[in-house]
Amino acid sequence: MSIYSEVLNIRYYPVPKVACTSIKQVLYELEHGAPFADGSIHKAYGTAAFGRAQEDRKPGELRIALVRDPIKRFISAYRNRVHGHEEAAHWKLRKEGLPLDLKPFPSPKEFVHNLAAYQARVHSLKHHTLPMVTFLGRDPAFYDHVFDMSDMPAVEAFLSERAGREIRLPKTQTGGPNYTTAALGEEECAVLRDYYREDYAFLERLKP
Repeated sequence: MSIYSEVLNIRYYPVPKVACTSIKQVLYELEHGAPFADGSIHKAYGTAAFGRAQEDRKPGELRIALVRDPIKRFISAYRNRVHGHEEAAHWKLRKEGLPLDLKPFPSPKEFVHNLAAYQARVHSLKHHTLPMVTFLGRDPAFYDHVFDMSDMPAVEAFLSERAGREIRLPKTQTGGPNYTTAALGEEECAVLRDYYREDYAFLERLKP
């Protein structure tokens, strides 16, 4: 599901763990004149799988998306969702009536090698680790602007130009220990490069 901003005349296609909480908060405040104050911003603006026929394009509308290195995104999801939100913790699984046969806090390497099991058991872990193309489609040409999360000043500059005033994106969803890709070995990186191969193909098509 995309998010249309009438104020900016842009349509944003969110991807979990690619600054989507920050951008959703800014777009909501621009549209409504006040921050979202009823819990999670994701109640107002969801994130769903890509569907090219979802919306009619409005005159002058620009389609935008953000991407990031797939393995860095995976580690961010691991850090924030497994540890920060404790989504595989036994107390949470027990509350939802789910079996307790998965380690509540796997190591980064264990999470890679057991990803399918965690995805099958915990919806949020699946949602945050699915390939980016699940949410963006496979054709970068669909978008007018695709920003890399490594260059957030470019995103802020674009939004500021459209809004006619300075926009600064808040840092959100940063909870969890400070793991980096260094926590993975070459075997795990190879597994992830294969799992995210369509994401890498998407990124390759973005190159000039």
